[in-house]
Amino acid sequence: MKLAAHLAALAFVSLSAADAHAVERQWQAGAGLGWARIARGDFTGSSVGPTLHLSYGLTDMFNVIAETSHVPVVLRGPLPSGERGELPRTFALQTAAAGVAYTLDVVRLVPYAGLLVGGARMSAGQKTIGALRGTEGVDTRLDLVLALGADYHVTRDLAVGAAVRLHEMPGSTSQSAAHVLLRAGYVWGW
Repeated sequence: MKLAAHLAALAFVSLSAADAHAVERQWQAGAGLGWARIARGDFTGSSVGPTLHLSYGLTDMFNVIAETSHVPVVLRGPLPSGERGELPRTFALQTAAAGVAYTLDVVRLVPYAGLLVGGARMSAGQKTIGALRGTEGVDTRLDLVLALGADYHVTRDLAVGAAVRLHEMPGSTSQSAAHVLLRAGYVWGW
């Protein structure tokens, strides 16, 4: 029992930092790479794509977050012939959203949860670049996002983190995405 208490105290001390935590008026800008699972009607697909994020500390508890992601994906599902297969075009999901997140600022590890609202654009092309440019079949929608994650402040100026984004894009055809991200950011303004 005593050993467990000592280990818990050691873990708390090693994770805490008097000079590295989220504060008001603190900015963070960064980039990451994320894996997304996208569902559009009866079709699904998954792929990896880049993300960008920017946050600003309104208070030590609330941050404003803005972010964007770009994910090329091949969708698979039931074909008109009744068989399962992939659609003949590559699709790209591009999202941009902003909102507010609640942060729990206790130690170097800063978990957060928030709601974001923005836009999502699903486009298609014969190749990945064509899909990202949106040369065919562009569908723009409202994007409602549940944002969950945690940033670890390695130093006062550098944060790394992991995050999950759950996107719901209402429209005539159901569309949603789950996005798992690894990211790094530069921190300033403390």
